Amino acid sequence: MAHQDSPQSDTAAGGAPLVFGPLGGFGLENVYVQFLGGGGQGIRGHYYDKSLQRMAPLALDTPYRLSDIVSPLPVGRGAPANMPSVYIEHFISGRVYISVGGPLKNLGNGYQPASANPADQNYRIRYQYFEPTFDDSGVHVNLSYIDCLALGLILTAVNSSHFWNSPLATLVSTRILATAAANAATPPGANVVPSAQSLPPAPDFARVLPPMAYHDGKNPNPLYHGWSDYLQKILPHGSVRIAGCFAGSKAGNISPPERLTSQTYDYLATFDAGGNVTMAAQKGSGTATKLCGGIAGHGVGDHSTVTIAFEALNATNGIYGCDPAYAWSYVDAQGTPQRGTTNSITNDFFGWVVGDLLAGLNFGFPGSTVTFGGSLIRDLPSTKWWGGRMPDGTVIRPEDTPAGRGVLFQKAQPGQPSNYNTFAASIQDMVMAYGFSLQDRLGTVLMEFDRTADPDSFLMVQISNDQ
Repeated sequence: MAHQDSPQSDTAAGGAPLVFGPLGGFGLENVYVQFLGGGGQGIRGHYYDKSLQRMAPLALDTPYRLSDIVSPLPVGRGAPANMPSVYIEHFISGRVYISVGGPLKNLGNGYQPASANPADQNYRIRYQYFEPTFDDSGVHVNLSYIDCLALGLILTAVNSSHFWNSPLATLVSTRILATAAANAATPPGANVVPSAQSLPPAPDFARVLPPMAYHDGKNPNPLYHGWSDYLQKILPHGSVRIAGCFAGSKAGNISPPERLTSQTYDYLATFDAGGNVTMAAQKGSGTATKLCGGIAGHGVGDHSTVTIAFEALNATNGIYGCDPAYAWSYVDAQGTPQRGTTNSITNDFFGWVVGDLLAGLNFGFPGSTVTFGGSLIRDLPSTKWWGGRMPDGTVIRPEDTPAGRGVLFQKAQPGQPSNYNTFAASIQDMVMAYGFSLQDRLGTVLMEFDRTADPDSFLMVQISNDQ
């Protein structure tokens, strides 16, 4: 039988309490929390059983009704009593799903809900997730509306003076947020489940489907604009400079090692009339330097190219999903040609370079004729779109960039909605969350706090009002 521990017993453990605050008018008996994923390492943690007031272990793929995880005993140091809460010691890169009206059904065996599939067993259940890591280094969390938008969430580091980007907040009601996202589709409302008439506070509202909800790996999204006009008509008339510092990577399954070294990058991206892009390294690109980071070694050098086909960019997992197939080549320090292809963006030098281009295309920076700081945005190198370190070591402050000043999406491409991610644009000023997967180039969608520095800190989750 589980034993009753002191609420101070977590002081030597990692992780933190997860506490649920105001629920936007939903009753405790109608809200459920489920833990999915965890990077193959499962979940370690506990809660106090409502009836027995005894510590019980948390489990993956198990729905917990919030009214059943309320106890007069705090789950850990700093956590309030008599509020729905759990203590998570270890949960790596998992998802926390919050559902209303009922629990997610038939969880397990690696299943995650497919938000756009009417045959999915949880298609009519209203749910939202966020992605945390709880470990010995503290709490690291992001809020994402990339796969579905059903509930406005607010994530806050409570009792913490040592945090990064708290809170991650939805700043409007779920009705306002969902209505804006619904208007990003063609036709407006076609992305609402079960119908355009079901927006909150309609009792049957399940979610708004973003572009990536339809991800199939090859076809364009049926409800959002394709990228042919942007890639085949606008961008072939100029070039795009992708330049900055790659911090390096510790990815263990990538070779040759030059792809992981901290180094500069400076590429000129040109698009042909078919929308295919070739990125050619400029002189001095691929130079290993400690200015970029702490992964030592040889860089890839400046005899290097990256190519991406139009079909890969135009597919749902291309620009929208920031995960296209591409090919790369370079000549290593021994003069040996190296080349390869990948069907998915990788955590290495070439993945970072491709990521700059993809993020810029989602924001609408390439080809932009809007002036910023005396230059056309299309003429700025990618680091000057959002901030960072240039190849010559110059540090660009985010507040001195178009992204830092809010000149992005429709403000970078006025009157040209086919030249940026309209879904991400629709919610940009309403949330501190991912609208597409490389939005962290802006540095505002990740939150961290440290229980070692603030032992009474915990993660608070709230739900926005429907209206």
